[in-house]
Amino acid sequence: MTLRDILEETRDKLDDKTAPFLWSDTEILRFANRSVNRLSKGAYLISDASTVAVCQIALTLALGADYTKHTKIIKVRWARLTGYTQPIQAVDLNWLEQHYSSWQSAAPSVPKYLTEDLTTGKITFIPAPDAVYTANLVVYRLPLTDLVLTVLTAAPEIPERYHEYILPGILAEAYLKQDAETFDKKLATDYLMIFESQIKKAFRENFMSTGVPTTVNMHRGHVG
Repeated sequence: MTLRDILEETRDKLDDKTAPFLWSDTEILRFANRSVNRLSKGAYLISDASTVAVCQIALTLALGADYTKHTKIIKVRWARLTGYTQPIQAVDLNWLEQHYSSWQSAAPSVPKYLTEDLTTGKITFIPAPDAVYTANLVVYRLPLTDLVLTVLTAAPEIPERYHEYILPGILAEAYLKQDAETFDKKLATDYLMIFESQIKKAFRENFMSTGVPTTVNMHRGHVG
């Protein structure tokens, strides 16, 4: 489904096919990008192991344990240091407290664990690196770029089988537009319920096929 398809199908559903339109293309575009992002985040639909800016982090002794993760990352799925065969284990704070109680005072060494729980927008490597390393990540992320009206042939980055799920998310927002001819709280609520159920369905389907969100096969492109 292209952006042109999304615009046309949305206007069909809204019965808004004749100018002057009640909803502008810009508004529908904004709703569409939000829907794609919500689907991506709620169902972990985009997995990435190859985008360097997103999936590689340079670790150094000077920078310590905490590293800013790319803004598009939803969750780190798997990680390994270049030159090492053993993956870095992703854990949470509770696991650290129960299994590695001295983690806060651990001397710098080869990182064995990572967590995203400690500081918003950060990935913490434990122990902190004692040298220069490259951490190769497999992540779930948001789309790298939004859809734009100047490229109507572009398609959402999420898998094609979920493109139809975008429309209820658009309609849920469209019917909240504050205007006598556009506002319909009941329709907005109904479409939101449909959209949220589709996010859950996409998550379940993705979980069955990929083991969302914690297990992953080793990526052949990583060194080690």
